[in-house]
This record gives sequence, structure tokens and C-alpha cells, in this order.
Amino acid sequence: MRALRLSAILLPGRGLTASLLGTAALLLTYAGLVRLFEGRPVAELGRRRAPSHLAIGLLGGTTAFAAVLALLLASGILQVVALATPHRLVETLALLLFLAAMEEVAFRGILQRILEESLGTHLALVGSNTLFALAHLDNRGATALSTVNVALAGASLGLLFVLGRTLWLPIAAHLAWNAAQTVAGAAVSGWEDLAGAALRLAARGPTWLSGGEFGPEGSVVTLGVTVALAASLWGAVAARGQLLPPRWRRAARHLVPLARPARPAVTPS
Repeated sequence: MRALRLSAILLPGRGLTASLLGTAALLLTYAGLVRLFEGRPVAELGRRRAPSHLAIGLLGGTTAFAAVLALLLASGILQVVALATPHRLVETLALLLFLAAMEEVAFRGILQRILEESLGTHLALVGSNTLFALAHLDNRGATALSTVNVALAGASLGLLFVLGRTLWLPIAAHLAWNAAQTVAGAAVSGWEDLAGAALRLAARGPTWLSGGEFGPEGSVVTLGVTVALAASLWGAVAARGQLLPPRWRRAARHLVPLARPARPAVTPS
């Protein structure tokens, strides 16, 4: 997992303190760079909406994976074979928080936001999440299906960013999605850490159903959930008029000539 390898470089250790300090340093660095190079307040990390957006994101991410897990269990693709005691859950969650913040800052806070300013929302989502998916391509067990799923999950996170215009929403949703998988005992994009698992799962059927070594994110069941999720979020963003057109279309609107006033009718004297 490329993000894990990068975290090993950025974090002095994998403990609770290192992960939390690393997350704080990451967000502070992002805020500092935005102020330095863009000369604006960092509204996407504003404190006023942070509590509500974090709560909504955590609930949404947990619910989304719960739907995937419920479908996999109900269909018999996954089976619970034992219960477990998560003995390093807090440390694992702290690491997942750092990873979620790192990826959201990179792909939503920087790449998508900058692309959106010139290319508009749709092309920004396509460009940023193509790279987001490709960044997971060398993970253990990655397939074409898992790559599509990761791209759709990224698009959903990107739409959350557009919807709330804060990073708190996608960071919390990303964390909750990964944390729910970890607690369930499933691999997260090819990474498996049973130290935080409360269940032991067994997979049945072909890889396109179970996800194989990549985990549930490689399953066709996840494809159905992520398509529905991305479509719902796109509908919400569109309904609120938050889809930004490309810069050239915005410029064209300002170049439309004003209609000439009608000339008064001349009546014969």
C-alpha cells in the first residue's frame, strides 16, 4: 500500500502519538502553504463547521461500508467464523486517520480543488480520481474492478468536498469507511491489520464477488454501492447548483453582448 509506505517515511513511528502529531502537522502544513501561496483564509479547514461535518462524515462512511458488509454477509460471500478482541484498535484508528487526512489533502484539497478552478467540477473529479485509483493499483490483490471501485469511492469523497467545501467531510468519511473495514476484519485496499479487528471473516466465491486479497473494495457488490452513492451525491450537488463549469465557459458567459434596447417607434407627424 503506497500510502502506508509513505506514512512510514513521514511518521517517526506507528504509535498513537506519532499518528496524531503527524495528522496535526499535515493539516497545519497544508494551511500554511495555502496562506503563503494563495494568500487566503483556509476555509476548507474552518473550525466552525468542523464538528458537524466530522459527525456527518463518520456516520456516512460507516453506513456506506455497513451496507457493503451486510450484502456480502447476506449473500454468503463473506462469513463470520469467529469473534476477536481488537487489542490495538486505538493505534490502528490513529494511523487510519493520518492516512485518510494525507490522501484527502493531496487528492481533494490540492489536486481536485486546483483542477476545478480551471477545468470545472466534472473534469476535476475525473482527473483527480483517475490518479487516486492509479495510486492504489500496486496494492496487494488489485484488479480492474477494484480500481474502478476506488475511483468511484474517490468521486464520492470528491463530491462530499464540493457539497460542504470543507476537508472535514471527506476526511471523516474516508476514515470511517476504512475503520469499519478494519473492525470487521476485512482487508483495506489490500492492507490487512487484524490487531484492530473484532471479527474473523472467511470469503467464498470468485475474486470479483469477494474482492480477494484486496478486500471488499474489490467486489462487484461494492461497485453497486459506490455507483449508488456517487449518483446520490452528484444529484445533491447538482440540485444545489454547486457544479462549477470550466473556466472557458464561465468566461464565455461574460462575453455575451448585451441586448440592444428597442428603438422607439416613430409616428408620422
